[in-house]
Amino acid sequence: MDIYPDLKKGKMVIWLRTEKGCHKVLLDYDPVFYARPLEGDWETLEEVYEYMDFDVERVKRKTGIYEKKKEVLRISPGEVFDPRRQADALDFFTGYGKYRFYNVDIPLDQRYLIENEVHPLSLIKKENGAWEMLDDLEDIDYIRPPLRTMHLSGSKPGSEREPVSYLKADKKELTGDEREIIEKLNRYIEKRDPDILITQGGDTYLIPYLFHRAQVNDVRLTLGRERTVHPPRDGSTYHSYGRVIYKPPRYDLKGRVHIDKSNSFLYGEGKLEGLTELSRLSKVPLQRLSRRSPGGLVNAMEIEQVLKDGYRIP
Repeated sequence: MDIYPDLKKGKMVIWLRTEKGCHKVLLDYDPVFYARPLEGDWETLEEVYEYMDFDVERVKRKTGIYEKKKEVLRISPGEVFDPRRQADALDFFTGYGKYRFYNVDIPLDQRYLIENEVHPLSLIKKENGAWEMLDDLEDIDYIRPPLRTMHLSGSKPGSEREPVSYLKADKKELTGDEREIIEKLNRYIEKRDPDILITQGGDTYLIPYLFHRAQVNDVRLTLGRERTVHPPRDGSTYHSYGRVIYKPPRYDLKGRVHIDKSNSFLYGEGKLEGLTELSRLSKVPLQRLSRRSPGGLVNAMEIEQVLKDGYRIP
């Protein structure tokens, strides 16, 4: 149902939905990446990563469609970590532009799914340490995952200092004083135990506002199955067909999937059935996929094909 890296524990976290409920599983994963010096300084490159206790080995790999295999340094951290941080660190200490890195900025959840040939939201079993898919990507009438949904909305506050006065969870109106409303929301989520939380404005204001007001009232808000949320991503601005578009920060839950209807073109077009199909095809987890554009999903499928063809991605 969901997958993300736990950088503190050095593991991949996978949430599996069964008929009896949702279960968290921690898995080993070694996100190997590659680098090569543009000026021939192999010693510095090897010394930096050997000092960090990474396994390194010079190998020849395909790094471009129209190029022959090049010698690159295969770098194996041995556990889950963020390769981008190490690439940035080396760049900082040795100077910008001296090295070329490969496979460092592919999201780890996507890489794990590609390398293990697993697609999200599909029937699966694990036997003798290996995943086995029980349905095929070419299946049209596959069994839909038994996911429970919950809708959450609330009035937009004038500022974060304004107390929560009203929330609606599914068709149930939550009223009372602010602390009572937040505690009612916690109890309702615990009782319903949804897999997917669908909000109106969850990214733009509702979730950060609720977490702030819960903190003011010394109440622990539990929207996810784990008590914390992923650190919010920064908002971004981009150009598309002559327009400047702003995407707000993304507030992802742990153990539950958060979909903000106002921040998801794909949900508006295909609802959960469409998102399920796209997540299976692109190997992008449902929560992150809901904020992507159609072009971003095409790019995800291109990445998968390039990796399967044996290329390293710069």
